[in-house]
Amino acid sequence: MPGTLPTVRGGVQALTPVTRRVEFLTDVAIALNATEQRFKRRPPLTRFILPYTKVNATETAAFKTFFESRLGSFATTWSFTLGATTYDALTFEDDTFTAREDAATPTLYSFTLKARQTANPGQTAGAAGAAFPALACGARAMLPYVQTRRFATLLNDNPIGPRYTWAWFIGGSFPSQALRGWELSYPVLSDADLATRETHFRDNWGRWGGFSFTDDDDTTVYPNCRYDADSLEIIHTAPNQSSLTLRIMETH
Repeated sequence: MPGTLPTVRGGVQALTPVTRRVEFLTDVAIALNATEQRFKRRPPLTRFILPYTKVNATETAAFKTFFESRLGSFATTWSFTLGATTYDALTFEDDTFTAREDAATPTLYSFTLKARQTANPGQTAGAAGAAFPALACGARAMLPYVQTRRFATLLNDNPIGPRYTWAWFIGGSFPSQALRGWELSYPVLSDADLATRETHFRDNWGRWGGFSFTDDDDTTVYPNCRYDADSLEIIHTAPNQSSLTLRIMETH
């Protein structure tokens, strides 16, 4: 059942904040020496959380009609436009439409819709391997900036106290030092800076691709890194303003 999501005040199809999640599907097999084999399984699909607040009765009725005409989560071919991009092959994630009318705002309604793509509309990723991009200001991260270090140790704790250990990171074919990781929070991103990060994530197919990352704390370049998730969640908070968090891990 094709169709297009109704509009609300201002002629837009969504009210901020909109949560948009780009989701790849990969397999990652990690060996004892921290080397990896990674496999692509599915091109990216997009998922949405669309909150609507203080919507008038006429517009709310249009959304109810659209939801009923799609038979809830049955239809899989309707579309929705966010900014300059139209997303096709969408379906609702729920069979229930719930609208709330509060005493302080009678005849105005609030509701939330959840939707996801059921097929990739031909979007393809670019070439993986490019270094993690800088922001327009030249930095790669914003505060708060989180760096982690991880070892791999085999532990056997005796109930009476002693601990027997085996260190896997001992050099040779194993890492000789801790592997790094980073959690990069971007509370306010312009559309241009968002685009560089989303494009890099897409080009690397989520967790599949490898790239180099420069630590802003000491400018050390770590050549063997990848994303630590197949999903990129973007919250569009206002025009030309978004937020997201990225997790990057060093590999061996």
